[in-house]
Amino acid sequence: MLFLSFLPLIVFPIVSGFLSVRSGIFAALAASIIVVSIDRQLSGGSVKILNLGGFVVFAILAVIDAIFNPVWNDLWVRLAINSSFFGIVLWGIVVRQPFTLQYARRQVPKELWASPIFLQTNDRITAAWAAAFLVGVIVDLVRIFVSGVPPWLDSTLVIGSLVIAGWFTSWYPKHVRAKYARAAAT
Repeated sequence: MLFLSFLPLIVFPIVSGFLSVRSGIFAALAASIIVVSIDRQLSGGSVKILNLGGFVVFAILAVIDAIFNPVWNDLWVRLAINSSFFGIVLWGIVVRQPFTLQYARRQVPKELWASPIFLQTNDRITAAWAAAFLVGVIVDLVRIFVSGVPPWLDSTLVIGSLVIAGWFTSWYPKHVRAKYARAAAT
C-alpha cells in the first residue's frame, strides 16, 4: 500500500509533462481521491497521513486554480509539492509518529509495535523518505534559481532518490530481521 500512496506524485509529472500543469494538478487530485478511497476501504475507515496529505496538497492547488486561474510554472508547483511532502514526513519524525508506522503495523504483529527495534526501523525508513523529498526540494530550488540546469538532471536525481528510498523501505526491514535472527541463534 505504501507505493500506492505515491500514485499522485507519479501522475502529476506525467500528465503535466504531456498536457499542462493544470491538468497535472487535477489528475493528481483524482489519483489522490482514488488512493484515499482505497485506503479507507482497506483500513476500515481510517486514512494514512501520507494519503490524506497528498489529497490536501492537490486539493489546495486545485482550489487555487479554480479561484485565481493562475499561469502555473511547473518548477514552482513541483517545489510546492515536494516541500509539502517533505513537511508531512518531517512533521511525523518531529512528533515521533513516522508515517511508515501506519504501513508497518499492517505487516507486523501488534505485540511488536512498541518494540524499540520496530520503532527505530520506522524512524530510519521515514528518514530515507525525508531525504528523498529533500533532494526534490533542493533540485527544484536549483532549477528555479540556477539557469542552464538540464531538466533530465532534475528527473534523474528526483526519481533516483525516490527509487533509493523505495528500495531501502523494502530492504531494511529484511536486513533488521536477519540481523536479529542471527543474534538470537548465537
